[in-house]
Amino acid sequence: MEEIKYIVGKYYPKKGGYYHICPVCGEDFFGRENKVYCNDKCRYHTNNLIAKSGRCYTKKENNILKTNSLVLKSLYPISKGIKPIDISKLGRTNFDGAGPFRLEKDPITGKDIHWHHSYGIKYTEKNSEIIILKKDENN
Repeated sequence: MEEIKYIVGKYYPKKGGYYHICPVCGEDFFGRENKVYCNDKCRYHTNNLIAKSGRCYTKKENNILKTNSLVLKSLYPISKGIKPIDISKLGRTNFDGAGPFRLEKDPITGKDIHWHHSYGIKYTEKNSEIIILKKDENN
């Protein structure tokens, strides 16, 4: 008996559907024209991989925010929202200045405040100094 060569995407009435090859497991199957996966297991596997990649990005961003917040918390007793400290103190920690933050304007001075959870950084007139703020004090 001769083996039939099927063409992907072509309709075969005797088989009751279109010929496909599953991108996950490589199994060939017949089904609707827009069907992609041979079964639910392969479909779930692909959707879980997509969701996992999104969670990894969010987890990375949250870890950076948490680290930055802890660094600012440790330096807060020096500044206490009033006293400027040298920006080089941040450079000696694992603070990620390129990480995510929320930007607000100081209503009094008009300067930018970079909030990392409940701790913020406000640059002074000398850009080599910063003041560390705590959210509770500025509400």
